[in-house]
Amino acid sequence: MCRNMTLSACLGILMITLWANQARAIPPEINIPEDALKRQLLPAYQKPVDARIEWWKDMLINARKSSEVIAARKGLMTDFELYKSERYQSYFAWATVKNFKDLLAGQGYNANDSMVQEKQINIALAFADMANRQTVPALDVMIASQNNGLRYLGWKGYQSISEQIIKGGQKATDPFVQTLADAMQAEKSPAILKKIFQVMETSCNTQSVSAIVLRDIKGKILDAFEKAWPAWRAKVQEGTDAEMIDTIGEAVTSMVSIATSKPSDLKGNERTKMLQMILNQAYTASVTYDKALQAGKDKFANITNEKVRDRQIEENMALQQACSQLLLSCEDGLGKISGDKKTPIQAALNAEVAKGAAVRGSVLDWASTLKKQGVKDPVPAATTTPAKPTTTKPAGT
Repeated sequence: MCRNMTLSACLGILMITLWANQARAIPPEINIPEDALKRQLLPAYQKPVDARIEWWKDMLINARKSSEVIAARKGLMTDFELYKSERYQSYFAWATVKNFKDLLAGQGYNANDSMVQEKQINIALAFADMANRQTVPALDVMIASQNNGLRYLGWKGYQSISEQIIKGGQKATDPFVQTLADAMQAEKSPAILKKIFQVMETSCNTQSVSAIVLRDIKGKILDAFEKAWPAWRAKVQEGTDAEMIDTIGEAVTSMVSIATSKPSDLKGNERTKMLQMILNQAYTASVTYDKALQAGKDKFANITNEKVRDRQIEENMALQQACSQLLLSCEDGLGKISGDKKTPIQAALNAEVAKGAAVRGSVLDWASTLKKQGVKDPVPAATTTPAKPTTTKPAGT
C-alpha cells in the first residue's frame, strides 16, 4: 500500500487505519468517472463525497492527540485534491462548509474537549487552502472570530479567492470590498492588518475584469485608507507600538501600490489628497523619530536597574527603526505619486549629526516641493483616536 508513498504519508495512513479500528470504518475512496466531473455532480456521486467528509469530521471531533487532528485535516484535503475538476471541488468545499462551519464557531465538540482551539485552527487551515469561492461562509466565521489565528487564516483564504469573488459581479464584490474596508479600520493585530493589505492589493490587480470594475474597487479601497488614516497618525504620534508603526509603513506602501496600479488614472484632486495624507504621516513619523532619538540620549543613563534599562533601550531602538522605515515608505510614495525622484528623507536618515532635526527638515523640504501640486504644510496629528466602526459585517452576508 505504501510502496510509492513518502514515509510521512504512510505513517498518516497507518494512524488513520489504527483510529478507524476503534471507530466506524472509513468509507470507500471516492471514485467518480471523468465524464461525470464535467457537470454538476449527480446525487449518486455526492453521497460518497458526503460520507468521507462526515468521517473526517467525526475523526477530528473525537481526536485526542494533535497527530490525530492533523491526520484528519490532511485526509480531508487529500480527498478535496483528488480531482482538479471545478465542479468536484466546488461541491466538496460546499459540503465541507456544511459539516465544519459550526465547529469553526466552537460548537459541536465533545464536553470538556481541551483541544477545541487546536481543532478550529486545523479546520481553518483546510478552508484557507481550498481556494474555492464556496468556502465564503466559513471564511466569514473566521474573520469575525476573536482568535487572531482564525482571523489571519480567514483573510488568507479570502486572498486566494478574491479574483473569483470579483468575477462574480457587483453583487458579490460590493460586500467583499466593504468588509475589507471595515476590517482595516477595526483590526488591531499588525500581522492581520498586513494580510488585509495583501488581500486589497491582490483584489486591485485582478486582470480578468474590466477597467471600469477595477476603478470602482480601487476607489472604494483608497477611500477606506483615507478613513483609517487619522487613527494611524494618532498611533504613530503615541510612539508606543513599534510593530504597529512598522505595519503603518506597509499601509503606505500598499496604498501607493494600489493607487499606481493599472488602470492608473488618479485625477488632480485625488493625487493632491493622497500626497497630503502621506506628507502628514511623514511629518508625524519625523516628530516621533526625533523624540525617540532624544530619549535615547537623555533618558536611559539614569536607570539603575540593568534589565529595565536594557529592555527600554531595545524598545527605543525598535521604535527608531520602525519610524525610519515608515519615513522611507512615505518618501517612496511621495516620489511615485508626484513623479519627483528626490530623496531628502533618506539623506537625513544617513546624517551623522543632528539627525532628528535633519529628518524633520527633510519632510518640510518635501512640503515646499509639493506646494505646486496643491499640497499644504503638514499639521500635527489629532490627539484623540477617531471612533472605530461597528462590528464588521461578513462579506458573504
